[in-house]
Amino acid sequence: MFTTIRKHQRWLMTLIAALTIIAFAWLYNTTDLERVGSNIVAKIYGRDVMQVDIERAVRNYQLALALGQFELVRDLAGHAQSEDEAANNFIWNLMVMQHEAARLGVEPGDQAVVDRIKLLPVFQTEGQFDPVKYSTFMQEQLAPRGFTERQLENVIRDSLRLAGIKELVGSPAMVMPGEAAAALNRIRPLNLEILRWKATSVAKNVQVGESELAEAFAARAQDLQVPEKRSVRYVLFALAPDQRDLAGAERVAVLQKTATATGDLSQALTDGGGDLVTVAAQKGLEVQTTPFFAADAATGAAEQINSLPPMFDAAGLKVDQFEARSADGTMIPYFVVHREGMAMDGSNPTLLGGYGGFQISQLPGYSGTIGKLWLENGGVYVVANTRGGGEFGPNWHQAALQENRQRAHE
Repeated sequence: MFTTIRKHQRWLMTLIAALTIIAFAWLYNTTDLERVGSNIVAKIYGRDVMQVDIERAVRNYQLALALGQFELVRDLAGHAQSEDEAANNFIWNLMVMQHEAARLGVEPGDQAVVDRIKLLPVFQTEGQFDPVKYSTFMQEQLAPRGFTERQLENVIRDSLRLAGIKELVGSPAMVMPGEAAAALNRIRPLNLEILRWKATSVAKNVQVGESELAEAFAARAQDLQVPEKRSVRYVLFALAPDQRDLAGAERVAVLQKTATATGDLSQALTDGGGDLVTVAAQKGLEVQTTPFFAADAATGAAEQINSLPPMFDAAGLKVDQFEARSADGTMIPYFVVHREGMAMDGSNPTLLGGYGGFQISQLPGYSGTIGKLWLENGGVYVVANTRGGGEFGPNWHQAALQENRQRAHE
């Protein structure tokens, strides 16, 4: 028998190895068969992680490397032995870090993000922030990845979050004698006596007159008064800059179109019983929110309670709207944000952005990064309302789907 085994030793060892591999793959395969065909790849903190989340995180990993955020990558990638393992560690540790930062209240402000971006070596020339390098990076690094300045801000915000957590964890903690004594009292065994009585039995023997109630209220009136604060959400229906000077039938037609859109929104809110944010989103409309304010009902005067601090000097900025003809002849509107009085001669450095997807409408909005790093340095910011978005309803969105996707970029 042993002679036979020795004679066929090689192919027997091959057979045993093959059976071992098959058994290992069957017993240790962790694939959830119920999720086959689904794009849910995992669950963390009770939230489903989709395949698109993983792909976005991979691009964030690549963007962090391009920005030189090596400390962020090193700390989150851990002791990886390969590029794939480093990216995998980065993705999951990033989700953990973001969750813990929110729980600990470590959230960098917009100004801190802007200041850190200006200090990145990739955007500097001779120790100073260089808007040209910033624009070049946007065009050559962000745009090919399908990113905007928002993703750049998110990477830097994550870097600041990590630094904040490390500072918090590494900070020495000093416990004073009084704190130690208070903690000891909280855990020291106590003898308690519980008294029970029926409230109805006690209340029937207590008599409170009207004068006593009035006196008690007067003594506490100041504490009972809380200043009313209000914040209003609204949808703005207004004429575009090039429509304000229209007259006659053209103006009537534009006003009628605006009135129809207003009526449609009002009717949808009345019929559907939905909230303003949901219904407006379905119609491709933007919901804006006012800062908190207090109003005097008697005089009608309003006082602003609070607002976010300005991130840049917006004085003298102007927004114009123009149209460009696409390859198939469709006129595509776009907004231009620039300084008043600037010569429109094509010599101004321009940052062009657009989306054209998921029926999302884009309008020029307040951005601390764009304002501080681009507009304040004389740059021009353009927002193109390309097809595929929701600026002009479902037809505008559907015009750049599937085989017509190129229309979003023509």
